Amino acid sequence: GGYGNETDRWPYWLKARLGGDWEVINQGEGGYTTADVLAHINSALALKPRFVIIMGGINDLVFGPVPLATTQANIKAISARVESSGAIPVLCTVTPIGSNSTQRNALNAWITEYAHSKGYALIDFNKVLENPSNPGNANMAFMTDDGVHPNTAGYTAMGNAIDLAIFTGGP
Repeated sequence: GGYGNETDRWPYWLKARLGGDWEVINQGEGGYTTADVLAHINSALALKPRFVIIMGGINDLVFGPVPLATTQANIKAISARVESSGAIPVLCTVTPIGSNSTQRNALNAWITEYAHSKGYALIDFNKVLENPSNPGNANMAFMTDDGVHPNTAGYTAMGNAIDLAIFTGGP
């Protein structure tokens, strides 16, 4: 998913950093909730990926609010479906949305704990985009005027923050 041009989004920057024969296919759709991701995961898995980066939950909060337990159940189900396909799930924290959100903080704490409990790699996009001097709030230098979507600088920072060792197995 994402907002703006394809070259402005973090999957573009991840592919640029991985280089070589790596292919990064963005299957995200703007506005998708975790229920939508779960409903469409099989089409992504049909591409036989080695890794699936699961970034979901922000739209559950923005468009919902979807109960936290429902978002958690959907992320668990998506992860299980990815694992059963033979691919490796990689989870992401959800990004800041404007001001601090108790629900978002609770979801990110759960995603972090769940990733650790399952041995999944975690990409902490929240940390990348939050304001270091005002934790829980978005760093507006990385956000569009709506305070929800990253701008080009934000997507670039997201792509550059991903630990490539998650995918390469290297240091």
